[in-house]
Amino acid sequence: MLLDRVKTLVLVFLYIRGPLSFTELLNMINDVNNIEKKERITKGNLDSHIKILLREGLVERKESFYFITGKKVIYKITERGKEELFNTIKELQYLNELIKKDDKK
Repeated sequence: MLLDRVKTLVLVFLYIRGPLSFTELLNMINDVNNIEKKERITKGNLDSHIKILLREGLVERKESFYFITGKKVIYKITERGKEELFNTIKELQYLNELIKKDDKK
């Protein structure tokens, strides 16, 4: 189970939106942080999380080179990443049901 908020958000955004650049991921996560009144994450913080996701095989990195704009790096969720994300969602749904049942007592 993932349960790391930033890593989970990275996987969710990559699943929903498809391949994204580092800057796009950073902006999307910080947009969520603004809504939830949480502290903005830094580039270094996101980089650390992405390196772990890459090492665990949950995300892949692709570099493209363009004549005018130069290098662009994008990240994409892997099949293993999708499985991990769906498993985490199922586990959270199960835990949510347990909490609801306990609240009714």
